[in-house]
This record gives sequence, structure tokens and C-alpha cells, in this order.
Amino acid sequence: MTKRVILDAASQLFARDPSAAMSALASAMGIGRATLHRHFPTRDALDALDRVSTAIDACLPTEGPVADAMLRIAATVIPLADEVRILDAGASVWDLRGLNDRWYSVTTVIEDLVRRG
Repeated sequence: MTKRVILDAASQLFARDPSAAMSALASAMGIGRATLHRHFPTRDALDALDRVSTAIDACLPTEGPVADAMLRIAATVIPLADEVRILDAGASVWDLRGLNDRWYSVTTVIEDLVRRG
């Protein structure tokens, strides 16, 4: 069981039922809750924006030369691409207003870095 398989299944399930619980996801996948929880302990753990934001913050984008900071960010965020696929489900899964606010907070860090460059 890979994270990508779980994220694909979560994207499909949440598109049909945005309030679906983790147990429903495990059931839909034909796996036990324990297996699902080993990969994603909570529904919040499926939240790609939090992972991207945390990854970017860990890259210390305000420190050092801009080019170095951008390379650190790229090296850290690109491996998250499969996990970020859950965002493809769009507004039918995520609260659009909340998503926009959170996405803006993530992209602001990058915009500030570009301005600094």
C-alpha cells in the first residue's frame, strides 16, 4: 500500500462525500483502519497544504541567497508532488474560501522570496 494509492482513493471518496471519515476511506479501499493510520494517522494528515507549507518553512526561505533558497524549496517540495495530487479534487472536497486563504499563505512565502531576488 503506497501513499499515492491512498491519496488517489481519498480524492475520489472525498469528491463524493466531503465529510467521509477515515474509517469510510479504509473500508472503501478494502484495508483495515490500522493500515490506513500507519500512513496517515488522521484525516488532517491527508492535508497536502499543511505538508507543503511545513516543507517550505523548513527550507528557511528568508535565509541565504535567493537562488539557494529556491533550490532548497524545489528539492523539498517536488518529492511531495504525489501527495499534493489530492488538491486536484478541488472545491468539492475542500472549503474553497479556506483553501484560498491557506494557499495564499503558502504562496506568499514564495512571492516574498522572488521579490527579494
